[in-house]
Amino acid sequence: MSKPLARLRQLVCCLACLTAMLAQAQKGPEQEASYNTLYNNAAYEIHSGNRNRAQQLLGQLEQTPPAHAGAWLDVALLYCQNGQNEDAERLFQLIENRFAPPHPIRQLISYYRQGRCNPRPPPISFSVSTYAGHTTNVNSGPDTSTIRLAPTAPLTELKLLPSNLAHSDQYLGMDLAASRKLDLDGIDGLQMLGLAQLKRYAHNPDFSTAQIVGGLGYKRRLQQGEWDMQVYYSHLVMGSRTFETSTNLQTGIWQKGPDLGGKPFRWGMDALLSSQRYPDSPLYNASRVELRLKGQVMLVPGGNLVLQGGPVFDRPHNDNRPGGNRKGYVVALGYDQHHGPEHQWSVYAQRQQLDDDRPYNTVFFGEVIRKPITHQFVARYQYNRTRREHIFVQFTAQQISDPIDLFAIKSQNLSVGYLWNF
Repeated sequence: MSKPLARLRQLVCCLACLTAMLAQAQKGPEQEASYNTLYNNAAYEIHSGNRNRAQQLLGQLEQTPPAHAGAWLDVALLYCQNGQNEDAERLFQLIENRFAPPHPIRQLISYYRQGRCNPRPPPISFSVSTYAGHTTNVNSGPDTSTIRLAPTAPLTELKLLPSNLAHSDQYLGMDLAASRKLDLDGIDGLQMLGLAQLKRYAHNPDFSTAQIVGGLGYKRRLQQGEWDMQVYYSHLVMGSRTFETSTNLQTGIWQKGPDLGGKPFRWGMDALLSSQRYPDSPLYNASRVELRLKGQVMLVPGGNLVLQGGPVFDRPHNDNRPGGNRKGYVVALGYDQHHGPEHQWSVYAQRQQLDDDRPYNTVFFGEVIRKPITHQFVARYQYNRTRREHIFVQFTAQQISDPIDLFAIKSQNLSVGYLWNF
């Protein structure tokens, strides 16, 4: 058994011992429910990184616990998790003086006194990952060199040059993500977000990319769920030229639902609004809206299944975009599993269809209306070497089916990398 799991089991046993041996007169059901609500909310805020809000809830919690040592120990350990070491020590002393706990409880308190309480985290946190990989299609080229044209076209078919076909390549990459908590009066859960991504291809530097993303994020605890929102701007450079810029608003909500066959279940909704611009191809500037329903069920401890899906709408800023407006749907299924503190893996599959509302190009392709279907599959394994250092392997496959052969694309990517959290 790993040390974290052993400590968790020891804590559970100790709390049970305290409740059984040291319990005093209990408060009424309403007060007990109030304590449980405050405890769960405080634990959630700690997990979400909202330390100031957690500190407020812990102060309220300390005023309402049931009159037994187990509740005081619960609050003390939450203080530990929140980096409030002085408050944790104050409650440790209260437990020792008021309840005279047995030896196992004293050992547990001694363990946390020896520097095991979490330090107060800095307002800025960031992560860095470096990786190397191989792709089968660096230039998003089609599989076939012969493109069929309409019978009425000037040519019966189009022969592509070898340089336009799919080419494989190797790459190196680095991602840097950062966040900073914003302490504003009356607003908790607000943070600044930043992301920088670099990918360099060995033999096709014109397809190397650099991307910068910056914005604000907000997360709020609901009565039986949570709500989050992000507003951010993205700037993508390919080769030496700006390829795409976008402004995005993303929001989502989770709510607790009824258990499914005894398995914990929650449901929610997501919405994404984005405006995309292409400086070198302004004809393709567009606005996009995605709406999704989602559900998550915990099949086994540490294993979550997520299903989501909904409509997609894509409207060009210029009425002359080939194909016109697009609309369709996206459905996705994902599963992630944690095996103890060291191993975790996940799989994700998605299908998206976006249909044009008019022919793409009547001169070369006649009355053909594009209805591309994109299938994507991602599998990832991560080994948590320490709490801050991780090794990962990731495989991604994508296939686009399209009535026009020029846009039928397949690609696979395999990468290995190292991730640091600070």
